Amino acid sequence: MKFIRKKSFFIGNKLKPLLSSSSLESRYNLWQIFIALLFEYLIPLLSAEKYPTHHLNVERLMRATFRHFTYLAKTTPIYLIDQLTNYKIKDRIALLTYISKKKWEYRKMGEIYRASTDLAFQGIIRNHTSTNGCKGLPAQFVSYTNILTTTCPQCPNSICSAHHLIRKHQLNIDTRRDYQTGIKKKRTTTRLRKEKKTGSSRDDVIESMAQVCTSNLIKVKTLLDKLRNPIKMNKI
Repeated sequence: MKFIRKKSFFIGNKLKPLLSSSSLESRYNLWQIFIALLFEYLIPLLSAEKYPTHHLNVERLMRATFRHFTYLAKTTPIYLIDQLTNYKIKDRIALLTYISKKKWEYRKMGEIYRASTDLAFQGIIRNHTSTNGCKGLPAQFVSYTNILTTTCPQCPNSICSAHHLIRKHQLNIDTRRDYQTGIKKKRTTTRLRKEKKTGSSRDDVIESMAQVCTSNLIKVKTLLDKLRNPIKMNKI
């Protein structure tokens, strides 16, 4: 685990010029290519581990590397990180353990295991396969998410979440769930474009989401500046 931490942060620092100018979807893809594969080497050890402590430590390290690659703040909720990564250690253990056992059984019989003809494997992969949670999300989504995890300057012990700003400060902004709903609609148009040559391309989806994020980000920043400096804002 120490090697994975050191290696992942080293790669993240080397790719910083590229990551800083990429969308969240591209950062996720780079994390999948360079970092997620490193955790695959821990799966044989974790599959034989009875105690959950090591599993929790691996999950914490995975979230830390994902935050480092995507520039999400440390205060980002765990549930949001899990939704964006969609990488579940338990699911990977179940999937890879089954494949390894089947390959070994067929090897002892002198045969080749073919997962495409294994109905049991097809059932497992349907239950343990996740989608890309960052698909279609721009870099502005990271800034918007980070600002929604800061402390409210007026309300003590309160986070500037979308629900808090709407309820306490009457600021009408989009929640993270609204973005996920919008992404699903945009994905539908993208599929139509592939099938019928109509709809929006992936770049159009990211650009439209970036405009929405920027609009909401400006609203939140303006409100927070007003709450931090009420006298100055009144003079203006």
